[in-house]
Amino acid sequence: EFDPETHMLLNFTSTDAGIPAIELTSRLLSWDASARPSATEAVQHKFFSSYLQSLLVSSGPRLSRENRLQAFREIIGVIRNRNDMMEGRKTVEIDRANLFQDVIDRFSSFEGSDFKKSFFIVFKGEAGVDQGGLLTNMYCEFFDELLTKTPYLDVADRLQPSRGLPVASTSYSTPELDVFRTIGIVLAKCLMDARMVPGHVFAPFLFKFLAGETPSFRDLEVFEEDIARSTRAMLTSSGVDAWMMTFEDVGGDPERAVTDENKEEFARPAVRYRLIEMRRPAL
Repeated sequence: EFDPETHMLLNFTSTDAGIPAIELTSRLLSWDASARPSATEAVQHKFFSSYLQSLLVSSGPRLSRENRLQAFREIIGVIRNRNDMMEGRKTVEIDRANLFQDVIDRFSSFEGSDFKKSFFIVFKGEAGVDQGGLLTNMYCEFFDELLTKTPYLDVADRLQPSRGLPVASTSYSTPELDVFRTIGIVLAKCLMDARMVPGHVFAPFLFKFLAGETPSFRDLEVFEEDIARSTRAMLTSSGVDAWMMTFEDVGGDPERAVTDENKEEFARPAVRYRLIEMRRPAL
């Protein structure tokens, strides 16, 4: 049913898709042709970045890994085929002996328009023509070195092989934040180039965060097992007053002690504080 004056869709509800689906459907069915989005614009609507991302992230059993990868590649393909994307080619020379820092330096110096180009990788002092393999090799080695040779990731000991999140800190320097920003740019360009990020580098929660998902207690268990275990023990124990904890441990008032009466209030923000707030500037 349509409103005859606004031509907007009426009397449509969906507990799954919500407002983004209604808004997109209304635009697609608009009487005014100039107001209807193109196919490319429709695919990039927030409906697909909210509801469908939530489905892929939190409802894995509904879709096989292969189907999720195919869906991701199709969306990336649509974005890459936009008229203003992937314009031309850019040769990027990389020193393999100093690969991580060299990639950081190169990517941080590029203009925004450079990232719309296909990168043609040349390793200094090495023969070979990049038909896609050298680009993939550069990304793989970059993320491997990020995990194993730099101080920028906190590593979860429980995950085998180890995977990381941006290192937590009470104060990041400007150069450190510049590096984190460039790591994000490399990650985005890697995805736009339809290359897979090595699965052993980042903790699964990082991708949930990038997809706008809320962290769960399970995410805390996976990344900081000891903290999760002690939090669970606190909730099932009495006499918590004797543990000498304060709300400062979850980013709250350092003068407020944790007691049996307020321990649930203390536990609620623990997941978000440990996984997000302690490293938010880096994220």
